[in-house]
Amino acid sequence: MSSQPDSFSNAFEDCIQESVKTSSALLTQVLVIGRRSMAETRLNTPSPDQMLALHNALHTLVKHEHSLINAFPIELKKQFDAVLNGTQGTMERRVEVPFNKLTIMQDHEFSAQMALSQLRHSVIGATEVDCALLNSYTSAAQGLTRVRPESNPFQPESYIRAIQQSFEVADVDFQARQMWFQHMGMPLGNELVLLYKSLIQRLTSRGFEPINYAMPRPKEHTLPD
Repeated sequence: MSSQPDSFSNAFEDCIQESVKTSSALLTQVLVIGRRSMAETRLNTPSPDQMLALHNALHTLVKHEHSLINAFPIELKKQFDAVLNGTQGTMERRVEVPFNKLTIMQDHEFSAQMALSQLRHSVIGATEVDCALLNSYTSAAQGLTRVRPESNPFQPESYIRAIQQSFEVADVDFQARQMWFQHMGMPLGNELVLLYKSLIQRLTSRGFEPINYAMPRPKEHTLPD
């Protein structure tokens, strides 16, 4: 039998604080695995240009890793706050490049944006099932009566935008970003799945149960006379 749910605000705030607190470790693990993947790709690529690009990206990663890890919790908290304050659309417009401007970008900048789009697709696909369940728990923890995915600050988009903004803060060049994004999708997806399972377990231990997604009512049909 479930225990009586904890205070809505306390339980949810605890999840936010814990996620921000552990975000440096999460990004560190993503960078470690991504760096290993880049190194393996560099050893196996037949292209001298690709080999040089990966070498430079790895060198840049080592150079900026400390700055990225320090910036990430701050940027992630900004994304959480934007979701909770309903201003995530403004945050997204600041970091996304409109499609009609992609044509005037430099090649490396364009490639970095395309790699970011592929990373987003990979991470969202890897976390879809666990994130959907977490949506129902975070909605319950906020005292809602139906699932509102947009109220879940732990969505993959929050982490992806925080990473992108951390790259901006560290002033990482676009060619290095392109390489990193190509090798970060799998580890980031895996780390978020672990995080989501941990948050679900935390909320369950505080007495919360998932609430149901609202199902649309079937249309009423009248039989002809």
